[in-house]
Amino acid sequence: MEFTFEVSGRLPCLNDMINKAQYNRYAYATLKKKWTAYVGSFIVKEHVPLFSNPYSVTVKFIEPNYRRDIDGVASGGLKFILDALVDTFRVPGDNRVWFKELHVSFPKPDKENPRVIVTLRELEEHF
Repeated sequence: MEFTFEVSGRLPCLNDMINKAQYNRYAYATLKKKWTAYVGSFIVKEHVPLFSNPYSVTVKFIEPNYRRDIDGVASGGLKFILDALVDTFRVPGDNRVWFKELHVSFPKPDKENPRVIVTLRELEEHF
């Protein structure tokens, strides 16, 4: 089984998360809760099915410009995406027992429509 969903806008990057954590641990917790719920709302709205086998994730981060470092964008965005998938009970877990492959890309920026496109693919083979 394979399913693709889209999250509007750009997600906080790792630097945003670090800045919040350095400022105040509660500020980071608030940021994490807010953005995990935000991603979760798209998961629920787009009726992402339940995955019961190990899975792979492909993520396309379409940023509005080239300003942010790709490692920070990927790190921060993946945190919220995977946590939201677990929180909405779409995947059994985001540990290495269930989450087997990751593919990340950064297509050409789109100033008018920044977004994140996530494809989940259930793997038949148990690694």
